[in-house]
Amino acid sequence: MSDHEQSAARFVTGLLLAAVACLGLAQIAFLPPWEGFDETAHWSYIQELSDAGHAPRYGADSLSADLNAYSGPMAYGAAAPFDQTGRPTYRSYRLAGAPPIQGGPTRYVGAGGLNWQAQHPPLYYALMAPLYRAAHGLGWINHLLILRLASFALAFAGLTIGVLATVQYARPIGPWTGPIMAAWPFLFPQFFPEFARLGNDSPCLLLAAVAWAALLRLLDGRGRWVSALVLGVSLGLGLLTKAFFLPVSAGVLVMLALQWRGAGGKPAVLGQAALACGLALAIGGWWYISREMQTGSLVGSDEFIRFNQSGGLGRLAGGFSLGALARGLGVMVGTFAWAGTWSLTRLPEVLLAPPVLLLALTLWGYARGLTRTDLIGWAPVALAAPLLAGLVYHILVWAMGVGAATPGWYLHILAAPLGLAVARGWTRPRTLGLLTLLTGVYSAATWAFQLSMFSGCAAKLGANKHYDLAGAGCFIDRHALAAVGHPLLGMVCLVLGAVLALSAALWAWRAFRPSEMDFLPERQS
Repeated sequence: MSDHEQSAARFVTGLLLAAVACLGLAQIAFLPPWEGFDETAHWSYIQELSDAGHAPRYGADSLSADLNAYSGPMAYGAAAPFDQTGRPTYRSYRLAGAPPIQGGPTRYVGAGGLNWQAQHPPLYYALMAPLYRAAHGLGWINHLLILRLASFALAFAGLTIGVLATVQYARPIGPWTGPIMAAWPFLFPQFFPEFARLGNDSPCLLLAAVAWAALLRLLDGRGRWVSALVLGVSLGLGLLTKAFFLPVSAGVLVMLALQWRGAGGKPAVLGQAALACGLALAIGGWWYISREMQTGSLVGSDEFIRFNQSGGLGRLAGGFSLGALARGLGVMVGTFAWAGTWSLTRLPEVLLAPPVLLLALTLWGYARGLTRTDLIGWAPVALAAPLLAGLVYHILVWAMGVGAATPGWYLHILAAPLGLAVARGWTRPRTLGLLTLLTGVYSAATWAFQLSMFSGCAAKLGANKHYDLAGAGCFIDRHALAAVGHPLLGMVCLVLGAVLALSAALWAWRAFRPSEMDFLPERQS
């Protein structure tokens, strides 16, 4: 790689990461209270841990009564904590004059439905509890702004670490691997609704990226015992954050076994692998042992507990639906690219074609090169395949009548290894560049219609799951938007992020034309 290519790639990577930070802040600034996925339950977990001194007890502890007292609009059709009867939608709230949202957090008192996020380990919520207390005296809008900013900062740090570690350690790489990985949130825009909210997926991205960096150091043969130490600690903390790290840890174990075999059985390599795995189990294993003892499910998720209690895989003979399985797989692919926020209001599904095709073509290009790649080239498969298998099993459970369809946005926690796979599969730069441009147009439309919905102009009416402007008389109502968020901050960040992203694209185009680009690793060229 020439000095010119390196310099241009670093500059474009920096511009794209800055654009991601700006657009994440814009998403947070515009997002009304409780519009992020499962935010009511995540927030109630934080409050109970902070005020009562313990995590919610599965099947026993309820959501906070503060949510009952919230007077503002709620997400359309969300699995809301309480009965939605009488609660304003965004449109009815605007028509009522968008009065200021009163009140804020008080102290945890259980009321309403059970907290379904009690299934999760406590690490994320313990990290957020001090911020909850610091922002306690603020009203709902500013209180949630602070908590969401902290949560997104974890995810952004994970994306940055993943990009920089891959460029540094996953050699040989093509010159534009860094920019392509940094552009991940623009290629698959569900990244922003997934992480710019309250939720324990944000630290998952950070810890997965740290584990990825340490794993790369071990796989390239330059790793030392400190790399194994970092790998074990990050996986252990991941296990205390979400059960996703069970399959991710299994994938890491496979890679370490292959590394040991490829190194001819060296004792040092085996010792490093044993240190990493032992630390991970020592730090996070106790949670899953306790879940197995308490619920009969190692993962401890509500769906799996109910599934096991109702006969488990024995239900295949009766309640299984092949059509539901196919729909579930389609939902997973679509929601990986874009699903929006908890209202789940859509643009026409056909418009999702560019990001879905982009994903398919890059993964196909990556898969075609696997037979000629090194051990690091296989790492994305090893880490993503077990997690994907777990999500597919969840869909199978849903196809047998238990739980809900599984979204694909969870896979964004592996933005680092999957980003490398996408970069290595970028073998058709002109076609993929066009799909990226069309994805950008689609993203702009989603931003516009989300703001229209948040301000009470567009709505989700009845059985229609798409944005509906019938009878609205407006597209964006600035007064209503200001009542549920910080639209001025959001607009400044949105414009700045768009300018940075476009500047990065133009700089890349001028520095290295698509017809000249070689995105493949050097040894594969």
